[in-house]
Amino acid sequence: MPGADWRSLRVHSPWLRALGLALLLASTAFTLWARAVLGTMWSSAVVARDAHVLRTDGPYAITRHPIYTGMLGMLLGGALLGGLGRWAAVFTVGALIVAVKIHLEEQLLTEVFPGEYAQYRHRVPRLVPGLHRLSGARRR
Repeated sequence: MPGADWRSLRVHSPWLRALGLALLLASTAFTLWARAVLGTMWSSAVVARDAHVLRTDGPYAITRHPIYTGMLGMLLGGALLGGLGRWAAVFTVGALIVAVKIHLEEQLLTEVFPGEYAQYRHRVPRLVPGLHRLSGARRR
């Protein structure tokens, strides 16, 4: 039967679905906020625009890549709403694509804003708010 292999990974839980919906809604709002803040500097391709400005305010003060944070949150929220199963694979593929895009963007931003981006990287976590501080506390 098609899809039977995924049934062992499915989780049927109302609280998990509620968590997924909340995450999906919050992540969508966060993504839209970040996209609005970028304005005309946004591009699906990894490029620097003329007179490009490094955004470090609003959602960019929370994570360095808030659009990707939001997209991953939307994928995870959708997976939880769908009971995981095959959606866990979709989330994994999405996370891999985001990882590649982040790597390319950080290379570009390091070239375009060498000193400023290094300071920003030190101050603001890549994707998960609070994770930067936790990892810094462990290094001490």
